[in-house]
Amino acid sequence: MAEPLHSRRWTTLLPGWRALRRVVQLAFMVLILWLFRQTAYHDSNIIQQPVNVFFRLDPLAAASAMLAARTWIETFLPAVAVLLLTLIFGRFFCGWVCPVGTALDYVHVLLRPVLRFTQRWGNRYAAACRPVRYGLLVIVLVAALMAWPMVGYLDPFALWMRFWTFVVDPSWYKSTTAVVMHTDRLPDWLQGHVQRTYGFMSDHHIIPFGPTTYHMARVTLGIVGAIVALELVARRFWCRYLCPLGGMLGLTARWSLLRRLPVRNCAGCRSKTDCTHMCRMGSFDAQGRFLPEACNLCMDCLAKCSDHVARFKVRPVAVAVSTPVGLSRRGLLTSLAAGAAIPLAARIAGAASNNEPPTRLLRPPGAAGENDFLNRCIRCGECMKVCITNGLQPAGLQGGAAGLFSPHLMPRTGYCEYECTLCGQVCPTGAIPDLPQLVKQKTVIGIAAINHDRCLPWAKQEECLVCQEHCPLPTKAIKSRLKIVTLPDGRTKRLDLPTVDHNLCIGCGICENKCPLDGESAILVYRKEAVPKRQHHIQLHQRPHGHGHGHGHGPMS
Repeated sequence: MAEPLHSRRWTTLLPGWRALRRVVQLAFMVLILWLFRQTAYHDSNIIQQPVNVFFRLDPLAAASAMLAARTWIETFLPAVAVLLLTLIFGRFFCGWVCPVGTALDYVHVLLRPVLRFTQRWGNRYAAACRPVRYGLLVIVLVAALMAWPMVGYLDPFALWMRFWTFVVDPSWYKSTTAVVMHTDRLPDWLQGHVQRTYGFMSDHHIIPFGPTTYHMARVTLGIVGAIVALELVARRFWCRYLCPLGGMLGLTARWSLLRRLPVRNCAGCRSKTDCTHMCRMGSFDAQGRFLPEACNLCMDCLAKCSDHVARFKVRPVAVAVSTPVGLSRRGLLTSLAAGAAIPLAARIAGAASNNEPPTRLLRPPGAAGENDFLNRCIRCGECMKVCITNGLQPAGLQGGAAGLFSPHLMPRTGYCEYECTLCGQVCPTGAIPDLPQLVKQKTVIGIAAINHDRCLPWAKQEECLVCQEHCPLPTKAIKSRLKIVTLPDGRTKRLDLPTVDHNLCIGCGICENKCPLDGESAILVYRKEAVPKRQHHIQLHQRPHGHGHGHGHGPMS
């Protein structure tokens, strides 16, 4: 019997479709890595490339940020386009665009020798996890509605960016510089090649701008390691059963115009492995029914169909399929309750412990109030990646559970460069506003206060005005007060004592960063409403009789 025309047509196109999907996957992977490399200081205070474009394409991040902020965020307009395209093509974003899914496909190839032993029992029980992604989606959205951000802990793009920022980038810099430092052990002809290669990579920003360290790197590595380890249980376990973004796109795909046919496994399939066991996304239920919300258009089922009956067809009217999504009514109610209970429980615990933001929890320049900032922040890590001094670090639990992985300034690690506005340029939600340079230079992050018990001039009558010399403000927020002091041997000495003018200080933290003392600095930056009262009184009312001289320092000064 002659083969159906549509089957011959799809069979002819199959190699092209699968090859195209792989090329597109690789292209998006290269693009996101290139944008990651562009998310850095490149001798300019302006970033020309749209480095946050993938976050702006993320419907889950968009919905969560806008629900929490109670406002429309224009930068997320591309996410609406992704949902509209999903209504046409189905869950293409997960199979063709998402870097986490592509990375898991590559990991699957590397793990293939051991998968036949682990996935034999894993696939048997993993399908029971199908409703979990929808439950997590409900929890994330309800928590956002309750002004409690959770999207940054589960969003694949946030996980991806933090992993590359906190783990891969610092390791990459250390390894490349270590190779160059030991080139003297290599033959002369090879030393030249290594040096030229390193120079090329530095000039083209393939190597980071400088060394970086991040406090939550091990936690981030553990999370990504768990996602990779789940690949041993079932292929694309994260994408199938846990990813809330995949759950949102899957629900939208139930109304997509592009449909896979037939809608059931064929009886008497001649293939050695039928579609149910072959599909990387588990797009068939136990009864052999096709689930469009799970399909990511990988085209494997078409390529491996020995009867050439599998195909995709555009239907003129999109209708939802009759197969259930798997989330029961009890599961939905449980997810709704969990999404509401988590914020309430955290607020009750915070109120019981009088949990105010720590006095040293400094947010990036221009950030609104603590609650508003956390509601908009999706923990994408873009601001920490672009910070040229490595001063922006991921917060732990010092600001409460709601602040986990959110950025805060740690001046002893790195200060806020006076002329830099990069963090506001890369923030996709506006949690850190894109301030003009002149406005940013007047924006107060915190207030510095001197610890007289540690400061060398105050405590030991020794000359030191390092903090004043590095203050970048033209009028110097750190001034010197001339005082005649009596030394232990009876001699007198003219000594300049540093004081902070709280009317000028913006809390950039360079004074704390450059303080020459070991350990804790003698000058600390506090939240502007939390400056120690004794120090505030002393420094606010002491009028300086002499001014020091110096210039601000930093990559842009």
